Amino acid sequence: MNNFERIVLQKFRKIIALNELRAVAYRLKQSRFCSQVCDLLVDSGKEELYLAIECKSRKNKMSLNFQSDFSKSKEGGQLEVLTQFCHNSGRKGIIIFKAYKEIKVASLIEVLSLKEQGKKSINMKDKDLWEDIEAYLHRISK
Repeated sequence: MNNFERIVLQKFRKIIALNELRAVAYRLKQSRFCSQVCDLLVDSGKEELYLAIECKSRKNKMSLNFQSDFSKSKEGGQLEVLTQFCHNSGRKGIIIFKAYKEIKVASLIEVLSLKEQGKKSINMKDKDLWEDIEAYLHRISK
């Protein structure tokens, strides 16, 4: 698990513990023999906390490029595979993006929609798409 995934996992576990929520956050192990559908999962009976999370981190970029920042496998593109997983499992998919020292959250459905509209990338400064992670965690924990 990379350091950014660990930070996100700790943030979710902290909000779960502080608010005494019935939920568990954990990471999916990565293997070269099996594709990993997403980085983290949160299980809960509360719909807002039943999540599949993909983490993306860039040091010197404020945007994610659909062509180069999302993987492709024999099952299909990363966003499409995650969307199908969320549809089949009933989870809500989110993308968490760290650039410089900012961490933002976006809905998987909204990100995929922009890709399908022909956009080449998504920018962290797009306020209609991204929400600060602390505000997001506060909102879903209520």
